[in-house]
Amino acid sequence: MKSFHSRLRIRPTTLAALAALALGACGGSTPTGGGLGSGDLLVGVLAPFTGADAGLGPAYYAACLAAAPSINSNGGVGGRQVKCQKFDTRGEPADAVPAASQMVAGNSNLMAVVGCTSDEAATVAPIVDKAHIPMFCMTGQTEFNKTKLKYFHRLVPADIYDAYAMVGWALYGPSPAPFHKAALVFGNDIGSQAFVEPATNALLSSAARSRTSPSRSAPRPIELRSPASSPINPTSSSRRRSDPPARSSASSRPRTAAR
Repeated sequence: MKSFHSRLRIRPTTLAALAALALGACGGSTPTGGGLGSGDLLVGVLAPFTGADAGLGPAYYAACLAAAPSINSNGGVGGRQVKCQKFDTRGEPADAVPAASQMVAGNSNLMAVVGCTSDEAATVAPIVDKAHIPMFCMTGQTEFNKTKLKYFHRLVPADIYDAYAMVGWALYGPSPAPFHKAALVFGNDIGSQAFVEPATNALLSSAARSRTSPSRSAPRPIELRSPASSPINPTSSSRRRSDPPARSSASSRPRTAAR
């Protein structure tokens, strides 16, 4: 499951994205709008506010609500004020497409989009890109490692890098005793399933390198086991991010959230 700590780390990232966008747009602005028109500018928070990942949307929305007053108190964007609005994708592509379409079609003042998680990014990013609206997305899906979408910006590492970071944590620290057995447990939502292959490949690759480099001072290779085989200390992942594996059952150390 996503931890409270992972949600806290989302907010500064989103704040930074909004601030950078505003600073770029503010150059040469005048109190009358600098030719940018009049009325408020809208930042659409396109994310799950209901459904399995309902905790994500409020975190992104809170970041927007915190950034908007700071932007507005410093002249806004081209002299125009910034406001935030929620658009619920429910974490499902079938619900995300109409939400994104309505957001774009119904708001001519839409300045930027934040959110677009792994649950729905694949379906909503093309819609937002076609409208020429900058988007700042929380997805590490492989399909976005190289993309032709000109207005797409990723705020998190690619899943493959996250996966190797998890394995490195398990094999090399921070505690001296390495893991030698691990299991990956994923939800059945789109975001979680997108992380299965990178995480599995990272584990298998690290285990293979450890077996072929016996002279290196590395811990024993990780043994992958399915949930049905009752593995020791399974790690868990909700959507596309996971907490690090817990220590062996002989250890009393508390579990620590990685993100």
